[in-house]
Amino acid sequence: MKKILLFLTAVFSIGLLVNCDDDPVVGQSIAGTWKPVKMVETVVDSTGSQSETFYYSDCQQLSRWVFNKDNTGSVLEQDDTYTSCHVKFQSNLNYEYNDKTGEITLTYITFQDQGVVLDLTDSTMNLKIENVDLVNDVYISETYTLVKTN
Repeated sequence: MKKILLFLTAVFSIGLLVNCDDDPVVGQSIAGTWKPVKMVETVVDSTGSQSETFYYSDCQQLSRWVFNKDNTGSVLEQDDTYTSCHVKFQSNLNYEYNDKTGEITLTYITFQDQGVVLDLTDSTMNLKIENVDLVNDVYISETYTLVKTN
C-alpha cells in the first residue's frame, strides 16, 4: 500500500511539473503613460565601446511615452535647448510587445524602432532601443529609464 501511495505521489508530482511548463508566462503590461528620467547611450564601433549617461532636466521630464492597451500610443519629447521648454519631437505610434521575451517594435509614421523591455515593474520600465548603422559599421543602443505617471 505504501509503495502504491508513493508511486501515485511521484506520478502526481511529475504531472504538476509538466503542467507548470505548459502554463504561459504572463508578464506585466506596459500600458500607461511614462516619463523619462534617464537615458544611457552605448556606441560600439571599430574603435571600441563607449557609454554615456544622460539625466533628464525638469523640462525633458515633461516628455511622455504613452502605451495604450490596444497597441497604439504616442511619444512627445520636450527639450530646453533654447530659453524655454518646447516640443522637440511628437508622433503617434503602433507597437507590438511580447510580454514573455520583452521584445518590442515601435512603428512611427515614417520609421520603426526595435528594442527590448529589460526591466518592468508597476512604476518603472527600462526600455532599450537598438540601431545598427551598416554603412558605418556602428551599433547604438539607448536604454531609457521611464517612470509611470498614471
